[in-house]
Amino acid sequence: MKKLASQMSFSGHRKINRFLGADFGITEPEEVHIMLIPHLHLSLLLATGEWDNQHVASVAGVFNVALALAYINKDRRSINFYSGIQDLLLAVANGHPFGEPEKRRLRTVFSQADKYICAQPKADILTAIRMVEYQIQNAPPETALRLGSE
Repeated sequence: MKKLASQMSFSGHRKINRFLGADFGITEPEEVHIMLIPHLHLSLLLATGEWDNQHVASVAGVFNVALALAYINKDRRSINFYSGIQDLLLAVANGHPFGEPEKRRLRTVFSQADKYICAQPKADILTAIRMVEYQIQNAPPETALRLGSE
């Protein structure tokens, strides 16, 4: 049997939800506000291959929020998926080569994290951000990158 329609994009779902009055997620301006800088930092990391701590922290923040959302949703597949990319970031930070396979994986998983975050209810996103902030503030110094404390 022939497939009648392709899967709708997250943007398409958001537009339909708004039309139906069921917009529980973030708006497009909110999405741009929280995701633009990490997208730019990811582009710089991928283009230059230089491991700038501010850029890495920005990109890692997206994965941290996606992972927190996965825990909120008890989504085991996503927990494993986003934990794996954090392992890659730690490996590269500890001297593992940052070649094309790592760049491809980082780009792909970042795109998935962006979609995952933006598909969640706004209240859950805010809760996840607070969870990440709390974890970073209370983490042992050797396990968290704190900007401005070099």
